[in-house]
Amino acid sequence: MLQATIRQHYYKQTTMKMTYISIGIVLAGLVFYLESCGNKSTANDKQLTANQDTNKTKVHQTKENSFEGLRNMAFTATPEQLGLSLPLDKTIVYGIIMDWEMGGATASTIAYCKLPCFSDHSKV
Repeated sequence: MLQATIRQHYYKQTTMKMTYISIGIVLAGLVFYLESCGNKSTANDKQLTANQDTNKTKVHQTKENSFEGLRNMAFTATPEQLGLSLPLDKTIVYGIIMDWEMGGATASTIAYCKLPCFSDHSKV
């Protein structure tokens, strides 16, 4: 009984330490991000902006963009293509696709996981 109490206390302390460390990392990253995103214009930048001709429309020709094809490939990837054997009687998340709006453009982050990813699926 005493050992169980000691284990619970140790587990609670370890969990709290990990929580504080995680919060600290997130806050440090947020501070770094906010500091790096500050307006860093200089007098030279302002002069270049003032000298630009805004009457002409610039047309930028891009090479073939493979983003849509790769994104669609990520959405249609099957467990078999990824080398996964999932049970047919359960719905299991084996990947995450996240789109980021980047000032007129889109960036996608894609992650797949081989089981067991999560403790709930460790017996699969």
